[in-house]
Amino acid sequence: MTNTAVEDARLASVETASLFQKQWHVYRTVVDNNELCHQNIIEAVQCDLRSSKKQGACNVADVGCGDAHVPSSVFAGMDGLTMKHFTGVDASRDALNIAKRSLLGADEVELVESELVEFLSHEDGNADRFDIVFATFILHHFPLDEKKRLVKRIYERTSPGGLFYYGDVYNHFPGTDSRDVVQKHWHQRMHAYQGLNEEEIRDVWKHVSENDIPETLDDLRDVMAQAGFENVEVLFDDDFYVCLMRGVKPAA
Repeated sequence: MTNTAVEDARLASVETASLFQKQWHVYRTVVDNNELCHQNIIEAVQCDLRSSKKQGACNVADVGCGDAHVPSSVFAGMDGLTMKHFTGVDASRDALNIAKRSLLGADEVELVESELVEFLSHEDGNADRFDIVFATFILHHFPLDEKKRLVKRIYERTSPGGLFYYGDVYNHFPGTDSRDVVQKHWHQRMHAYQGLNEEEIRDVWKHVSENDIPETLDDLRDVMAQAGFENVEVLFDDDFYVCLMRGVKPAA
């Protein structure tokens, strides 16, 4: 993969932070109206965690956390499973400030203002390991080879026996160019997002059409398996554009 491709993805991540800062209400409207299935993802994670029988206090990370809506909502609905330590990583300081107010259920909170690539590329043998890692709607900005590298780094930061929840847009039409898939999403759903005016929808479309690179479910499974995760399962699939996958790092 070229340095240019990585830089383009990095700039897309920064642009997302800028969109967050300038149009917070757009993001919240999309989430609150479940346009990208955030609530379905939260419920699927909760169901999986209950099935896993995990109990006690966990070290949790969310890379590209935004306002930490997903992990904070997940743990708010769990009995017997809490966040001992939460690490949230995002390029937007404003997003992290909101996240701080959302994470009242965590015993300890560490919020890192950093681009995703920089955080995951940092080599530190003493770096924290996490029992549960979330990456939702962040990795689709990167080309496939870079997705593989970043998920491998997430694997290395996951504790043995730990869980990785990977929620994102995906390509439901194998053999179709990713840009065409984004166009399908626009024509079938995005243009009708509720609660947004025409200018706001155009701004979201501009960002998505220029930056999103959805992969097929098979490619996403391979990304997780090649990183080392086992028991990779699709926990949620809207059968069109959004999915949630879970992988388990083998116990030591």
